[in-house]
Amino acid sequence: AVGDSAFQKKCLGKMGEVAEQGRTVLFVSHNMVAVQNLCSRAMWLKGGQLMHDGPAADVIGKYLAVSYASQTERVWPDPATAPGNEKVRLRRVFIRPETGRPDDPIGMSTPVRVDVEYWNLVPGARLHACLHVRNEQQVVAFTTSSNETDPATRDRPLPAALLRSVCHIPGHLFNAGVHRIDVLILINGLKIILRQDSAVTFDVVELEERPGAWYGKEPGVVPPGLRWSTIPAGPARVSAETIEAAD
Repeated sequence: AVGDSAFQKKCLGKMGEVAEQGRTVLFVSHNMVAVQNLCSRAMWLKGGQLMHDGPAADVIGKYLAVSYASQTERVWPDPATAPGNEKVRLRRVFIRPETGRPDDPIGMSTPVRVDVEYWNLVPGARLHACLHVRNEQQVVAFTTSSNETDPATRDRPLPAALLRSVCHIPGHLFNAGVHRIDVLILINGLKIILRQDSAVTFDVVELEERPGAWYGKEPGVVPPGLRWSTIPAGPARVSAETIEAAD
C-alpha cells in the first residue's frame, strides 16, 4: 500500500507465485479495490469479531453498507424552522445512486442524482438551485446550476409551492473519498438568497477492477472517464533493437 507502482507489481507478482504453488495467501487491507481484484474469499473483522465470511464481492458490499454510512439525506419538515427566509425555505436534500437501492454504495463510476426540495414563498419569483461539490480537502470539484439546463427554472417565474429540482450527475466525476454538497438558491439568476453548506455528506468508494498493479487513490480532483483510441500513425523509423543499442 505504501509502495509505488513498480513495488506493488513486484509484491503482487510474488503473491501470485505463492498462490500458484497451492498455498493460501492471507491479504490484510482496507483497500477494497485490491481486495476485490485479488481475493476470491474475504473475511470482515471488527473489534476482534468475525462479522462476515464469504465471496469477496458479498463481504465488501456488507462492509461498505455499514462503514461508509453517510448523511445522504437531510429533511426539514417544518417550514417555520427550516433554513431560509421569507422568500424561500429548504425542505429536503437527498443524494442516491441513479439506479439500484438508495443505500447502495456510491462508486467512482456510479451515476447519481441529487434532489433539492424547497418552498417558494413568493409567487412569480425567478429562482433556481445551485450545487457546489467539495472533496475532503474542501476543494470545489465542480459546480452545477438548474439555470443552465432546466427550462423550468431558466429565468422563468415559479409558482408559490413546494418545488423539487433534480440534478443528474454522470459517473467518473467523483474521486474516492468524502464529499460534501453545498446547496444554494438564487433569485433572478444572480443573488444568493439561501445557502446551506454541507447539506449532504457522502463517501465515494472505489470498487472497479483496474488493469495493472496500481491500487492507490487516483490523483486529481475528478477522475473523468475519457475516451481514448490508438491507431498507427505511420511506419516506424526506428526499431526497439536500435533504441536498446543506443542506450
